[in-house]
Amino acid sequence: AVVVSPYVRAGVDHTLFEHASIPATVTQQFIGPPREHAPFLREQNATPMLGLLAPISPRDDWPSYTPGARITWTPTLDRPASALQLEHAQELHAALTRILPDVAGRLDPVGVKTKKDVAAFVSEAMTALHERAGYA
Repeated sequence: AVVVSPYVRAGVDHTLFEHASIPATVTQQFIGPPREHAPFLREQNATPMLGLLAPISPRDDWPSYTPGARITWTPTLDRPASALQLEHAQELHAALTRILPDVAGRLDPVGVKTKKDVAAFVSEAMTALHERAGYA
């Protein structure tokens, strides 16, 4: 869990918290011990976060962020298509064969080799399917 508050001491606490720690903390703060007052077993057994709060003046320190190295993006459309992309083209062609055989005849998934080929194939196939469905 990440706890951010000006009333939490700086540093890392290695206590294991879970989602149920939130209602367990509220129960402990306003009603009493979660083991006695929480309505659900998971909340009863969750670790409350009140121990993280410290009776201190609010902190006003700021983290120092240093910019990381810039990453430049290079298009990879000419790289080979992944197995998943090739399978998608095959499945899409099978659907076209049943629904729009004339379009399936124009599109050949065997010629799909690169990511760019997949993009063009899927674009043309989906355009045809959308036109048939009345979405275009």
